[in-house]
Order: sequence, then structure tokens, then C-alpha cells
Amino acid sequence: MFDGFWSGILGGLFGPAIAQWLSRFKYRAIFFATILAWQLFALILGIYYRGWSGFRNIFNDDKSSFLVIFCYVPVGVGIFAVFVAFLGSLNTANKKNETDQDKNNS
Repeated sequence: MFDGFWSGILGGLFGPAIAQWLSRFKYRAIFFATILAWQLFALILGIYYRGWSGFRNIFNDDKSSFLVIFCYVPVGVGIFAVFVAFLGSLNTANKKNETDQDKNNS
């Protein structure tokens, strides 16, 4: 029951606004900003929860966690952000065409 509610709130209310805001930027800028933000978030969160030495030990013990946290996940999130921006640019172009047609008809 709550899945539909949260989907409607996040997707219907915030989704178009975020996609329209992202469509103003170039795709490369969105991709790199998302990657850097994700890596900074992961670094701060890891240091907050484990401390500096505990967080550093994660990478010394297991190299695959370094790849997942700082390489694979940020790239996936960055690609998803670019996809959202692309869809937003398509939606924004359609709205501009509709308003131009409405002005011509009146």
C-alpha cells in the first residue's frame, strides 16, 4: 500500500522538477558531479561510522570493497543521473513545443 504512495510522491512530485533542473546541464558535467558527490558521501559516511583507521582497514583487508564503493557504484549512479537528465530534456522539449503551438492556435 505504501509503495504506491512513495512512488507517487517521489516520482510524480519531485521527478519532473529534478529532471527539468538536470536538463540544463551537460551530460558530462552531471556524470562527473554525481561520481564525485557519491565518492565524497561514501568517504564521509565511512569515516563517521568506523573512524579513519577502521575505514582505512576495509581497503587494506579486501580490495574488492574499494572497487565497489569507489569505482563501480559511482559509475552506475552517474549513468542513472545522466539517464534521468536525458529523459528530462525530452520532456522539457515537448512542453516547449506544446506552449508554442498553443500560442499559434490562439
